[in-house]
Amino acid sequence: MSSNVTGQHTPTALIVGASRGLGHAMAAEFLDRGWNVIGTVRDASVRTPLHDLADRAEGRVIIEHLDINEPDHLAPLHERLAERRLDLLFVNAGTTNSEQIPIGKVATDDFVEVMITNALSPMRVIEALEDLVSAPDLRVVLGHWGEMLLFWLDRVESLSRIAGLERSVSDYVRSNFHITTSGMLNPALLRHALSVTSVDRLIFSTDYPFQRPTREEIDSFLNHFSTDAEREQFSSANAASLYGIDFSAKP
Repeated sequence: MSSNVTGQHTPTALIVGASRGLGHAMAAEFLDRGWNVIGTVRDASVRTPLHDLADRAEGRVIIEHLDINEPDHLAPLHERLAERRLDLLFVNAGTTNSEQIPIGKVATDDFVEVMITNALSPMRVIEALEDLVSAPDLRVVLGHWGEMLLFWLDRVESLSRIAGLERSVSDYVRSNFHITTSGMLNPALLRHALSVTSVDRLIFSTDYPFQRPTREEIDSFLNHFSTDAEREQFSSANAASLYGIDFSAKP
């Protein structure tokens, strides 16, 4: 996700992967908060909950076609949106395989598909569309504990010089990236995330309908933070600060 909300204009969010689940919920929430929404769907021929939302939104929802695993889709989408001012880019699209399959039985093609969809393709989308976001201080939100980026950081870091980046990738991760959990409340993932970034960059999230932790699982995970202040940051304060949410405004 890239974001910048300034001025008095009606802000616009581009949500990649908004047909259902988290992306659809995000689209509905931004509409409730007065935003316009551009949402992408992978299959343009299939009606989705996003289409139902658009029918009720009186022109405030635009649906675009994008399969993030098809790089050729990105340039045409960029061209179609070139005249629009975007305030937020949220890349939500992702996939998973059955958790019941032992790693030794996971087909190579299935594993490659997951890695392309959850790691490579989101970065391609950000690279292709980030210039559409009027954000002098770019902020990126990644789900699933960073979509593998945090765990490949050493390798990615070695490519910083070749890519001609002004700063190291790890520096960008610490200052411009926010990481959400997508319901995977594993203390080992938390420890690794805190080894490469800080608690103010971590945000609690689920991944409905795939990851729905229980109240007991959430409470158990929160005990792995050192202080109540850190627990509050992770649970709500970081998201409130990033998205400009006033939790007291809703019952």
